[in-house]
Amino acid sequence: MSYGYVNTSLGAVDPSFTGQSPDTVSTDDDFVFREYSIQGRWPSPDPAALTAVDPSIPQSWNRYAYVDNSPCNSIDPAGLDTCTFDIGINNNAKLTSQQLGDLLARINAVLGSALWNGNSVQAQFFFTGKADQTLNISPSAPSNRDGYSGWPFSSPVIYWGNLNNNTTYGGTDAAHELVHRLAGPVLALWGKYKGPPNLMNVNQAQASGLGNQVSADWSNPSATAGFSSLSADQIKKLYKKCIKKHKGGGGGGVGEMAASVLPRAH
Repeated sequence: MSYGYVNTSLGAVDPSFTGQSPDTVSTDDDFVFREYSIQGRWPSPDPAALTAVDPSIPQSWNRYAYVDNSPCNSIDPAGLDTCTFDIGINNNAKLTSQQLGDLLARINAVLGSALWNGNSVQAQFFFTGKADQTLNISPSAPSNRDGYSGWPFSSPVIYWGNLNNNTTYGGTDAAHELVHRLAGPVLALWGKYKGPPNLMNVNQAQASGLGNQVSADWSNPSATAGFSSLSADQIKKLYKKCIKKHKGGGGGGVGEMAASVLPRAH
């Protein structure tokens, strides 16, 4: 169980699970469409029923299971169907396992900032089979660049040497570059900034003098709003791409962490 916001009026810390607060009567956590039990499962079945089942993932047949019994890799912001992208990692910057876990948590927080028809998308570094996309974590960067989508011939990259070991900012940056490729074609790469603030219009926003606000939103560990958030339409594109790849959601299954994820020895 994770713990969230502080009740400033009482000075007490109220428990929450992935940002959802408990019901004052049942003590279950209130999600958008279902309540989550302290027993570690949904008390009610997924209303999507068999349409959310992926025959290749045995846990997806359990309509009471939370994120296919893989809570260390994914979250379910709504309590409905969550489709999970399998992301390979080239850990050339030698991030620790803790840093990689924090990076993934931030990526999933950003991906979970919006829903489409109650459905959501997530990412995982633990999986078997072919990656949907590969994230390169480079120790160095050209000039002061934070990341690059790799479009159209290479994979997304974030430049750890320019991120000051900040997994919050780095995870937001990684989500930005991954969405460019996973939702494809490249979304909102150029053009005039018209608002509202969004993860995918930061290039235009920075060119319009909003760079400080972008940095503040990308670095805020307690919120995914403004320039660290996605729209329902963007989640729709991601979700449909994910479902097409995985035929029923849930991603490619949970397995061992790929060797490229682990920190490399000197």
